[in-house]
Amino acid sequence: MFVLLAYWFGLADRYSIFLYGHVDHIGDPPAQPFDALTRTRYVMASFAAAGFGASADVVRALASRSFASAVRPCGGWRAYALTALGLSVSTTALAHGVNAPTLPFGHALLVGAAAGIGFGLAIWWRDTVDGGTGRLAWLVADGAGPAIVLLGWRVVELPERGVAVSRATLAATAVVLGAAASIHLVGYVRVHAPDAPAGSLLRTLAAGTCVAVLGFPMLHHLHTLPAYPYITAAQNVGGYHLATWVQAALIAVIITATGNAWTNRGPRTESRDLDPNPPPC
Repeated sequence: MFVLLAYWFGLADRYSIFLYGHVDHIGDPPAQPFDALTRTRYVMASFAAAGFGASADVVRALASRSFASAVRPCGGWRAYALTALGLSVSTTALAHGVNAPTLPFGHALLVGAAAGIGFGLAIWWRDTVDGGTGRLAWLVADGAGPAIVLLGWRVVELPERGVAVSRATLAATAVVLGAAASIHLVGYVRVHAPDAPAGSLLRTLAAGTCVAVLGFPMLHHLHTLPAYPYITAAQNVGGYHLATWVQAALIAVIITATGNAWTNRGPRTESRDLDPNPPPC
């Protein structure tokens, strides 16, 4: 994560990686280094780096598992907390002290905090997958429903951009129905699949958060390579308004809780948790 952040903040062309001068919509003023839109790109860089870090470590874990190479990484919460703190401090110093224009301390502090939070999410994802391809597939499937809402609910802001309210309403309805269908489909498969992990509200919501907050910025950056690489803005993830983010989070919780309740109400085949007997460190 830190290597990527050091490149993006310290070596890369700021006009390219953070889209200085970019016009998001016709009629908008060109983006400036410290305007509201560009500031979110700095923060999303931390989450994109965490997505790359989580993905790289999952690949390493899968390779280690496939070659039956020995020891599972061992790290307690204190080690993770100290690492997250060190990453936050070093990222804050990096963003505040290198390249031009350097970020004011308040902006740099937000970037450092996002790096620490992103690291925590990445560690949770890595430990939950733990080198198992089946676990990775279930985690992605579980997270798809909440991620659809978290990434798609921003369609309610379309009328501000000149789209008819009726079309925005249809789009929002499609987002909700698509998320509900995804959660119920995964629940149906879980009920009938042998050795399926038991449904968990918190794990499903955490997986959806990782897909939306870590996975989407990472994939967005990948799709811009190599010709015109840049970091996406937070508005492209969850919308321009805090109310939109809050609404999306509440809807994701409600849909996920409803889907889990439906899944757990009937008989099911015997299941196991993602990691029922974790090997000792």
